[in-house]
Amino acid sequence: MRGRKITDADLNAFVDRELDANDLVRVSVHLLADPESAKRVGAYAGQRRTLAALRVAIEVHRSNPRLKALEAELCRLVRQQARRSLARSAQAAAQPRSPG
Repeated sequence: MRGRKITDADLNAFVDRELDANDLVRVSVHLLADPESAKRVGAYAGQRRTLAALRVAIEVHRSNPRLKALEAELCRLVRQQARRSLARSAQAAAQPRSPG
């Protein structure tokens, strides 16, 4: 493992705190020696924070009963429209075609 190249997967695992102790040391040393990789890790960490904030915002909206009711109604209407569209397609397919 000692000579293995550091990959983007390693850098993402570093940000996500998923590395074992040996790989953590290996990636940390690499980051100290490679400013470009350190900059990418900073960007990945920023993305991680942004995604975490978005997850929180989404959960706040999902817990809103009015939004849940609207979502359920929208889903019901979309399913209804899809069923009607399928029925029209089936009717059109069943119609005999005139030779032309």
